[in-house]
Amino acid sequence: MRTKEAKNTSEKVIDAIIASKSLNKEYSAPQILKDLDTHRNLYHLKNERLPSEAKVYQVLRNNKSEIETRQNAINSNSIDLDRDWNLGSLAELGPRYYLSPESLTHILLVLDFSKRYLKLPFNEPYPPLTIRQAIWIARLYPIISQRNRIKNPKKDLPQLCKKLWDWSEAYATHERISKAFNPPFDTTELDQALLEGATPVVAYVEGAETPSVLIFHPSPDNRVSMIKQKQDGE
Repeated sequence: MRTKEAKNTSEKVIDAIIASKSLNKEYSAPQILKDLDTHRNLYHLKNERLPSEAKVYQVLRNNKSEIETRQNAINSNSIDLDRDWNLGSLAELGPRYYLSPESLTHILLVLDFSKRYLKLPFNEPYPPLTIRQAIWIARLYPIISQRNRIKNPKKDLPQLCKKLWDWSEAYATHERISKAFNPPFDTTELDQALLEGATPVVAYVEGAETPSVLIFHPSPDNRVSMIKQKQDGE
């Protein structure tokens, strides 16, 4: 019979494996240990010693059925919201993710803007718009457009599209990471930053395997903060 400590260790390893599979990441023993160490707060590890690679491989071998069952449950209860978005996606979304005809215009405007103007360093194109991000554009448009009214379309429309892209990417990234690691999906910090006129940036912090949402706060604050994932019970 496993001790409570051993059981908890195995469950944390399984949670890390499920998170890695959900994010389409490698889930070898070294990678799982790296994820456990990087996200100690999410797995409630605090200052606990990490399991050995041998222990991780043992959990993989002994819990294949549970891991497969949990992954299948996740897949069966969700649409792949991180696929590229197009109008044909609407046929799969159903009433749960209903997008009004008006919101489709906003999504297409932002999509066109991203393809024309958004470039990464070395002129690399931005990642494609995902279904998840498109849903967030529809949700955020009434708020952001109210605070950024269009007076001069040539000047103001690109700025509005940029804000919609940045904020929808921030919310979609925060949601995707939250779902993968299974903490509560809490947007309180993002909501506050949105209302105060901050600027979000999705970036990979050095040493991290998953992206983070950085918030550049407006003056007079002028600070930079990182959106943290909530733990159960917080």
